[in-house]
Amino acid sequence: MNDTAPTEAIARFVAELQFEDLPHGVVNQACRVILDTVGCAIAAWREDPVKARIADKLIAGFNASSPALIIGGGRTDAALAALANGILVNAADSDDTHKRALIHVGSVVVSPALAVAEAEKLSGSDAIVAVVAGYEAAVRVGMAVMPTHYRFWHSTATNGTFGAAVAAGRALRQSAGEVQLALGFAGTQAAGLNTFFETGDHTKSLHPGKAGFNGILAARLAALGATSSPNILEHSKGYPAAYSTDPKLEN
Repeated sequence: MNDTAPTEAIARFVAELQFEDLPHGVVNQACRVILDTVGCAIAAWREDPVKARIADKLIAGFNASSPALIIGGGRTDAALAALANGILVNAADSDDTHKRALIHVGSVVVSPALAVAEAEKLSGSDAIVAVVAGYEAAVRVGMAVMPTHYRFWHSTATNGTFGAAVAAGRALRQSAGEVQLALGFAGTQAAGLNTFFETGDHTKSLHPGKAGFNGILAARLAALGATSSPNILEHSKGYPAAYSTDPKLEN
C-alpha cells in the first residue's frame, strides 16, 4: 500500500478493486465462503431454533419492507437483513474463522454484502468483489490490533464492523473518499465484549449481526455526505490506539 496512510490505503483499494483483478483462486474461495455462510444460516433454524426465532421476530418488529432476504425468513431493509442473517450465521458457531485476526468473517462480511447486493440488484461478480474487499479490511484491521485486543473485545464484532462497512460501501459502488468516511463511522461504532465466554449468552450471536447492521449504516451515512474521522486507523485517539495495547499498523 506504499506510503499512503492505512485508512486511505484501504479506502482506495476498495474503491478501485474490480472483478477482473481477482485471481481465479480468490474468486473460487469467495464463492465457497458465501456458500458456507448461507449454509450456516440455514442450519441455524434446526441447530439453534431459539436464536433463529428471536432473529426473525426481532426484525419483524421493525415492520420494514425491502428486497433483502432474511435467510429462511421474510424480507426487510438491507441493514435489518444483515442484522438477522449475522445472528443466524453465527448461531451454531460453525462459520468460517481467520485465525490471526480471530474473526468469524463470513457472518460480518457476507451478510451485509449479499443484503446490499440484493437490494441494489447487483450481479454475482459485484457481490463477490464486495465480499473480497470486506474480508481484506476485516482481517487487516483485526491483525493490527491483535492479540491484546481480545482480552476484552469480541473481534468478530469490533473488527468485523470495518469489514461490513467496506463490503456495503463496495456494493454501493462508493468512491474512495466515501469508503474512507464509512471506515470512520465503523470505528466509532465498533463494540462487543467477551463476557459471553462465561455465560454462553446470546450476545455472541448478536455481535456479528450488529456489526453487519452498523457497517451498512456507516456506508449509508457516508453516501449521504455525513462526515467522520478520515484517519480512524492512524489517529492518536483512533481505533487501534483505543482498542489495543500493541497496535501493528502497516501501510
